[in-house]
Amino acid sequence: MTDCKISHPVCLQRGKERGIQMTEVKNNKEKKQHKTNNFQRMVMALNMEIREHKSSFFVYMILRILVILMMVLQIFNRNFENVFLCVLTLVLLVIPSFLQIQLRIEIPTTLEIFMLLFIFAAEILGEIREYYIIFPIWDTMLHTTNGFLAAAIGFSLVDILNRNERFAFQLSSRFMALVAFCFSMTIGVLWEFFEFGMDMFFHFDMQKDTIISCISSVMLNLGGKNHPVVIDGVKEVFINGSDLGLGGYLDIGLIDTMKDLLVNFVGAFVFSMIGYYYVKHRGRGGIANRFIPRLKKREADFLTMVEEKENRKSIVKKTEGSINTIVFDIGNVLMDFNYQKCFKNYTKTKEEFDAMVAATVKSEAWREFDRGVWGEEQLLNAFIQNAPALETQIREMFHALEDIVKTRDYTVSWIKELRKKGYQVLFLSNFPEKVYRIYRDEMAFLEEMDGGILSYREKLAKPERPIYELLVKRYGLVPKECVYMDDLAENLVEAQNLGMQVILFENKEKAIVELKKIGVL
Repeated sequence: MTDCKISHPVCLQRGKERGIQMTEVKNNKEKKQHKTNNFQRMVMALNMEIREHKSSFFVYMILRILVILMMVLQIFNRNFENVFLCVLTLVLLVIPSFLQIQLRIEIPTTLEIFMLLFIFAAEILGEIREYYIIFPIWDTMLHTTNGFLAAAIGFSLVDILNRNERFAFQLSSRFMALVAFCFSMTIGVLWEFFEFGMDMFFHFDMQKDTIISCISSVMLNLGGKNHPVVIDGVKEVFINGSDLGLGGYLDIGLIDTMKDLLVNFVGAFVFSMIGYYYVKHRGRGGIANRFIPRLKKREADFLTMVEEKENRKSIVKKTEGSINTIVFDIGNVLMDFNYQKCFKNYTKTKEEFDAMVAATVKSEAWREFDRGVWGEEQLLNAFIQNAPALETQIREMFHALEDIVKTRDYTVSWIKELRKKGYQVLFLSNFPEKVYRIYRDEMAFLEEMDGGILSYREKLAKPERPIYELLVKRYGLVPKECVYMDDLAENLVEAQNLGMQVILFENKEKAIVELKKIGVL
């Protein structure tokens, strides 16, 4: 037996084939790994999204527990059709969070809770508990709600387009209301098509029948003319010689379909009017704000966060335990918090200025302002109670909050530089909702960051430990791999207790020196 030389054509061909096979195997492994990574990222982002809002998460968990208990009961009863409905419901309950991640939209908490309750009411209560039969109004209620919610979603589509800076036109409030209404009615019609198809081809009874005592039809005109014959007072109907025993004629879903479309019309019309006034008054509608989805801001785009975190691992090759996350306070770090300039606009003497400072920013009420629990009127009353002689000035100041914050010149470039080097850049700040609302455009730099926490959104405040723990939990941080900067020493204590490196911020130059000392490039 002779050895096959490497130069032999047969050997070369075999080697080439083996090379191709190895490449294909490698490519298949990479594709499989890529799919696995994508799935893991989606699961991580989905988990973060579900836990984002406390109230909707609480509702989600309660409904999930109830569905699981119902599923166990149905398994014991060997009712596997209902088991399938329970599994379907568990999947549907995740849909709102899934849509938020995939479409990068923010569904308001109120709308999300309505969607979760709608799913539970339709599948578990309606189908399994037979509320559609027990309570005739149940189906009507759900179709009305569907019309309302679908109009909200339809409205959001054009609202997002209206707010997009890349487009040079603005849609009128009437047009937006009309689009929302038409979108909702289209969804309602498509659903009736679906019900008809299920009844027609699979002999379901989704379009519920109605017992009526009067019918009219040209089919009953034996003369073949196009004039309907009316039969009133129908009490018995016989089929193949047998009385149906219903006490009237059995309508085959027409009345139910039209009733569903009518109540869908009502729900769509109501929200379209709400949306109309919302746009007309430039977004001040309290009800509409709770039901209109919007594009996600960067700090709430969890899928992007997870993807960037994975990519960052390949960009920054560090040893375990080294810094990979920079957490900034905002006031007097990334922005000037210049209450002195603001207050001088409303006071004439040093005594008045000092009294206003003591009554507001140096008071416990201001901490509640940051926390976002108190209403604005309650806060204002607390400030005035601290300095009754300055009531007029405090009211004027609180109404405008003029010149109280301003973005520093270095903020955007510093954030971009750190992110370019592969660091995750987050914010953790005590920040009142009213200030954020007034200076939202001034705070556009938040879009350049990887996320973070504003105190008013979470009803928490520094220097209390829970807000630091929330940051760590939400972004999956390892505290010893983070550095936190704040201009107040008291706000560094709990961060340090958690294991973070801390820097008492004085200015950017000193902060960079401190960062270099702990290994930040």
